[in-house]
Amino acid sequence: MPLLDLGLALRAALGADPASVPDVLLKVAETIGATEVVLYLVDFAQQSLAPLPSRAAHADLPQVEEVESTMAGRAFIDCTPTVAERTGGFRVWVPIIEGSDRSGVLALTVGEASDDTLRACEELGLLAGYLIATHTRSTDVYNLHRRRRSLSLAASMQWDLLPPLVLKTHRLAVAGLLEPAYEVGGDCFDYALNDRCFDLALFERPFAARTQPRSVVVVVAHHAEIDLAAVQVNAHHLHPHARADGVAR
Repeated sequence: MPLLDLGLALRAALGADPASVPDVLLKVAETIGATEVVLYLVDFAQQSLAPLPSRAAHADLPQVEEVESTMAGRAFIDCTPTVAERTGGFRVWVPIIEGSDRSGVLALTVGEASDDTLRACEELGLLAGYLIATHTRSTDVYNLHRRRRSLSLAASMQWDLLPPLVLKTHRLAVAGLLEPAYEVGGDCFDYALNDRCFDLALFERPFAARTQPRSVVVVVAHHAEIDLAAVQVNAHHLHPHARADGVAR
């Protein structure tokens, strides 16, 4: 099984239409012998995975996959390849990762499920994530496809301003969740990791005025050089009702 040709992948993406990521992936997947490529994007509530239209041929018409009860959903939740044997080969699902944040699942059919093959499939999922992240600012296709119902104007603006829901480095891990996904419940968060300084802002609506569920942010520091006490102080300084929960390892 040949390894993923990064140079070919970059050349295939160069000058491509921002909405043509599925076509670029199909072209690159052919070089590793993969077929029936389907790119699924998770909705804003992270409950279902919907396939993007593509020109690839499929044995079965791609359908919306539920996150909690499908092979595609397992790959998304566990962030690892999921494999199922089928006639003439193996169906593989790998997470699509934009930096650290999962945005969907890439499904493809391969002739063998060796370690090298799965590694190449994972790399294709990483490529998909970076391509989508690059093009999201110049096309609405991907964000619109992630909606299962209409976003309010305020919620649409809020999602555009949010940082990635997940950030993982060797020093720090951050995970955020914002509910409701399609309305504004009054809470929001922002963060930035600048060298050894991690800035976290939590904007929380007072409980007495709350009518919707709240946002949740968890910060895990892997090394002592990230001062979670400072994160607590910074977050509280921004809003008297804000609170940063940190777990040090």
